[in-house]
Amino acid sequence: MRYPRIKLSQVRGRRLIAEYPADPEAGSFIDMDRTADTIRVRVDRFSTIPFYYTVHQGRLYGASKFDLLLEELPGDYPRRLDRVAAVQFLRTNSMIGERTLLEGVVRVPYGCELRWRDGRASVRRYWQLPPEADHALTERQAMDRLHDAFAVTMKAVRDGRERLGMHLSAGMDSRQLLGGLLDAGVRPVVFTYGLSHMPEYQLARKLAAQFGLKHEVDPWPAKTRFLENADKHFQLTDGMQALFHGHGVNIHARQAERVDTVFCGHFLDLFIQAHLYQPAFERGGNPAHLRGRLYEVFDGGPCSIMRGDSIEPRMIVDDLQGAFRASMEKEIDRLDGLEPEKAYDATYLLHHGIRRLLPQAQSAAHEVDFRLPGLHRDWFEAAWSIPGRLRRYRQLQLKLLRDCYPATVARVPLMKDNRYVIYGGRSRIRRNLDRARRLAQRVGWRRCDYDYYGPGLETIVRTALWPSMRKRILQPSVLEAGVIRPDYLFEMDRAIARGVEVPVGLIGALYSLSRFIETFVERTAGANPQRRAA
Repeated sequence: MRYPRIKLSQVRGRRLIAEYPADPEAGSFIDMDRTADTIRVRVDRFSTIPFYYTVHQGRLYGASKFDLLLEELPGDYPRRLDRVAAVQFLRTNSMIGERTLLEGVVRVPYGCELRWRDGRASVRRYWQLPPEADHALTERQAMDRLHDAFAVTMKAVRDGRERLGMHLSAGMDSRQLLGGLLDAGVRPVVFTYGLSHMPEYQLARKLAAQFGLKHEVDPWPAKTRFLENADKHFQLTDGMQALFHGHGVNIHARQAERVDTVFCGHFLDLFIQAHLYQPAFERGGNPAHLRGRLYEVFDGGPCSIMRGDSIEPRMIVDDLQGAFRASMEKEIDRLDGLEPEKAYDATYLLHHGIRRLLPQAQSAAHEVDFRLPGLHRDWFEAAWSIPGRLRRYRQLQLKLLRDCYPATVARVPLMKDNRYVIYGGRSRIRRNLDRARRLAQRVGWRRCDYDYYGPGLETIVRTALWPSMRKRILQPSVLEAGVIRPDYLFEMDRAIARGVEVPVGLIGALYSLSRFIETFVERTAGANPQRRAA
């Protein structure tokens, strides 16, 4: 759906904005109701339309966009950086839970309702993630459940819409999306963006040619495109997403010219147990041990950009050391009602997905009707119910493609996990040879086919982007923010100058954080981060 820009002060009576008006709970929505003595704001299951709010001098302020909220706030509202949220942002490229980077401003959590009455704000949860998988399922039953749910979902997301488009890469999610549309007799316009030498870019071109689809491509030079997009990306995502996750911003205006609705395959991937299968969460066991494993997801694992606990003494000011762990342990506590495997899935979904990935879709929705079938109720509930033993290593999704949408994988290889080019067809000989090749890559006997987040991007950042980025990152407002030690930043600057490998995710987060401080945070004259941290 298109992203709604709305302030709470504009609401009179009830106002419902929904992706599926006849069945709001099936997708994205925001439901606001204002009477003489009560205000109610309900967001959808995944808070796909964020609602930011704060209470100041006995009054509730809120909006669907950060800049709109700040327009509403009076001049005496203290605009201070939430320093704990800033540490979370630096370590994971997103905030945790409902936090934002501005102290006192929060989001209504996923599946919750905000209520304001008698001068007090309260938040009530109306929807919970289902606590267990359906462990009795066989592989065949799981395949049938997923196929049926996807057919229902694709009918709902395209119902009554013409001129349809979709993002096409070489991965499994966009193949599934393409297969679902072709099965329904829809020939979408397909859009691909990225570096023209990337395997997924070339494979997407072959796939579009195979089906004779109109293919719109946007090849871009990473050396300039990230910074060209920086201002627009910052505005569209409310400064809540790190710079290097802002790829694709340029293509959305072209999409709006060519089609009415664009589909994207995000969230079709069957969750983290499908990608990084951990049998310990399936077996259960010692609760303290499992909690430790959940924390590792955010400390060197898939939801982090560094193993931060070990580097905090050098990087983070004294009084914030340990704040990240404490905030994450509170988040893990909220998952106590889920079985271990579902808690593992939930950590990745809620934080990497809803807080880090979803802003990409939100930015697109400012320009075009943008839809995520992976978060439609029917697909999500079916996918969430599948146990990890069936999803592991993404084999179930590959079998779904091979059995239900065979033409999408028979001729053109797949990209898997941004690293491997794999064969997806039915030949057992070719599949076995492919498995042997990937095993050799995993143990280091053979190089991976591609690694977007590896040396290529690191070299681009160090040699082409850092000279421009350092001016913003090393400005006084960042050095005096009381979050990261200035000597760490200067040490990192010297290391980059010497050609030492750089932490790309951290640099992208620092750049976005610096823009947020410059744009939204009041600077306190003469602030001293070391004195503030004492």
